[in-house]
Order: sequence, then structure tokens, then C-alpha cells
Amino acid sequence: MDLKEKKEKNEIGIKFPEKRKFVTTTFRLSQEAHDAIREIARLYGVKNSEVFNMLLSFYWLKKKDGLEPSFFSDKKGERRIRKSYVVEKFILSSIKSISLDMERTTRDQFIDKLAIEYKKSLDQILYKKREKYRYILETTITPFLKKAEEIEKKLISELSEDDPITNRFRFIILFINNLYGAIKANIEKGIVIDPDDISQEG
Repeated sequence: MDLKEKKEKNEIGIKFPEKRKFVTTTFRLSQEAHDAIREIARLYGVKNSEVFNMLLSFYWLKKKDGLEPSFFSDKKGERRIRKSYVVEKFILSSIKSISLDMERTTRDQFIDKLAIEYKKSLDQILYKKREKYRYILETTITPFLKKAEEIEKKLISELSEDDPITNRFRFIILFINNLYGAIKANIEKGIVIDPDDISQEG
């Protein structure tokens, strides 16, 4: 589409979405904060740039709950590590603006505390979810798998090991076994369960 066509379409009220602009900037954060950003990105399956969007949304939610500016005060003597991140330009501008409105709080202090607090909140959510997964694994998935294995033995006995029904039923057991392994890996190692990958087993 050339500029003339865009102009004609704009004249009839069609709005084109603005392209998101990204910049690279360096943050001086504690190792705990750098680790939190990396882990949040891994758990949600997103890039680091998206994590900063999430941190800003998290800040507004916490502010509604009465988060005090003093929360972001710097810890004296804490070692800071420089690392570059790609951040959406609008988000970076918002972060700078918020931190400027706070007394004795820099942009980096703001992100440092926010990343750590977000990770703590996420850990609490994930702990509760994994406890539910553990319960489901013990009370539902495991009994279901054992029952399926009993049915497979019966099919082999009454039909044969090579019968098409027996063979197709083995696929059901395979998928259940994979799901069992994926749930267990999530509980024990924190590996995210892929909802579309039926072959995932850990």
C-alpha cells in the first residue's frame, strides 16, 4: 500500500495501528532482580521486553492496594550489576516518569524492587497451583492411568497384543503417561506444561 492509498483510507476514517517502538537500555539491578526478570520471562514464555510491561501493570495493581513509595527505597551497600535490556519505548518512558515522582527513588531502584516483589507474588500463586496439581495427580491422573493399564491387559488377553483396538488403546496410555510426566515435572522442577504438546513428558 503506497502513501496515496494510506492517505485516502485515512480520509475515510480508517486508523492504522502504530508500530511498537523498542529501545535498548542498561539497568543497574541486584542479582536477585535480574534473576527474577529472567524467571518471569521463562514462566510466561515471553521475551524480557514483555516482562517490563507486566511489571508496570503489576505496579498499578499494587498501588491500588496502597503500596507506599517508601517500599522502593534503596538498600545501602547492595551490589548492583549492569545489564542491557530491550524495552518498549512507551513503557520505559512511563517507568522514568513514575520514578521521578518518587522521592529518593531512581528508575533502577523502582524496577529492582518491582521485579523481586512480582516474582514473590508469582511464587505464591505457583505454589498454590502446584499443590492443586499434586492433588489431581494423586487422586485422578494416577488412578486413571492404573485403570487404563488394567484395560490394556484385558484387551491383550481377550483380543491379542497386535489387535488394532489394543494398538490404538496404547496411544491413550502413552498420552496419559506423557501428561503424568509433564505434571510431575511441573511440580518438582517448575517446568511449564505446554497445552498443545501431547508428547511432552517432562
